Amino acid sequence: MEPYGPANDLPFTGPMIVAASISSFQKAPLLLRLDSGSNAAMLHVANPQMRMMLNSRTPTLMRLMEGTEQVFAVLPGQDLEVGKHRFHEISFVVPMNAVGNGQRPREDGVLPTIAFQRVFISPAARYAALEPW
Repeated sequence: MEPYGPANDLPFTGPMIVAASISSFQKAPLLLRLDSGSNAAMLHVANPQMRMMLNSRTPTLMRLMEGTEQVFAVLPGQDLEVGKHRFHEISFVVPMNAVGNGQRPREDGVLPTIAFQRVFISPAARYAALEPW
């Protein structure tokens, strides 16, 4: 898939974006960036349906980033559907406060490649093959 917004990436640095559906909410598929440098699945913006899943008992993670505390809510495990494959109990984090003035993301979230046993990415053909654990 193509990310949202104008394509300003160099051809060799273009992100690999996959369309995915998450079991908790019934809306258009989310665009998730495959990322080999991340160790957690993350959704950038908590939409109203996600916010309904958050309450005082929702676990959180706190990290110090460049001298500022960043808080992430940990959503309950979700069934994730990418193409014809279904992956079970993928836990996403959602940032609860903003840190810095970075560029607005061009996708809905990040999907780490570590969530899969094997990943094959063909940048030239613009596809990825994901194998579950």
